[in-house]
Amino acid sequence: MKIKKNRWGLSLIFFLLLSQNTLFSESSVVEKIIAVVNGEVILLSEIETTLSPLRKQLQAAYEGEELVENLTRAREEILNKLIDTKILLQEAKSRSIEVSPGEVKAMLENVKKTFTSEDKFKQALEEQKITLAKFSQRLENQLCIKRLVDQEVKLKVSVDIEEIRNYYETNRSEFFHGTQYKIKHILIKDSPGEEVEKKAQEVLAKIKQGEDFSMLAKEYSEDPNASSGGDLGFLEEDKLIPEIREVIKALKVGEVSDIIKTRLGYQIMKVEAVKEAQAKNFDEVKEEIKQKLFQEKFAKTYQKWLANLKENSYISIKKD
Repeated sequence: MKIKKNRWGLSLIFFLLLSQNTLFSESSVVEKIIAVVNGEVILLSEIETTLSPLRKQLQAAYEGEELVENLTRAREEILNKLIDTKILLQEAKSRSIEVSPGEVKAMLENVKKTFTSEDKFKQALEEQKITLAKFSQRLENQLCIKRLVDQEVKLKVSVDIEEIRNYYETNRSEFFHGTQYKIKHILIKDSPGEEVEKKAQEVLAKIKQGEDFSMLAKEYSEDPNASSGGDLGFLEEDKLIPEIREVIKALKVGEVSDIIKTRLGYQIMKVEAVKEAQAKNFDEVKEEIKQKLFQEKFAKTYQKWLANLKENSYISIKKD
């Protein structure tokens, strides 16, 4: 029996162990064999444990038959990933792929860094009723699978310079710089109880009287780049926050804005130069293109390789 392909986008659910929300519960459920993969069983409890963090989200979003349908799809997707995981771990074992305790410990330490303290990490494990040993085993499995995939797939995928250049020539419309503005600014941060806007007005008045913008930025600006005269360099139009973008677009080179109130405080902007929108040259984007093509090739190669492993495996899915 074949389980339908993913229509859910939950493909990483089983692997994402690196956040507080994915420490899955070991809550007890009635045990039942759901599938057998090359002689190893997958239990109902494994599916329900993995589904647990998602169930509340689905219950909040759906009800009735729609909820039942979505829970069924989620279980199917989880079962597919558990089957894949079994096959990958079996393949890693057959190839004598192992990871050292030190590697597992290092990954565990990285997980702990996602928590505010060691106690918070331990509390999360306790709340989800999972032991540190069990969690460490999951990390070890993840590392073994990664090493297997790197060895059998990733290292066999390559992208040559001609592929990159052909993509660039065929898809030039993807690679453009938007209009860029060379900007200097002065920031006066909001501070309760202080007459911040009045201070900003005084600085603006000095600029209008002809005082040097850069010198005033060094004296008054509370931004990290104050020491460089408030120089922000060239910024693309679409990278600017809306309230600043509209002001900057209306300024000519050499002009200074009125005071702009933003979440940072009160800002005064000066346009030093403008670069009109232009195509990015090949050297600017070749690494970006290489990564894109590599990921596409890798995904196709991985799916073909995994399908072959599954084709040569005994998979029995138990009917209700």
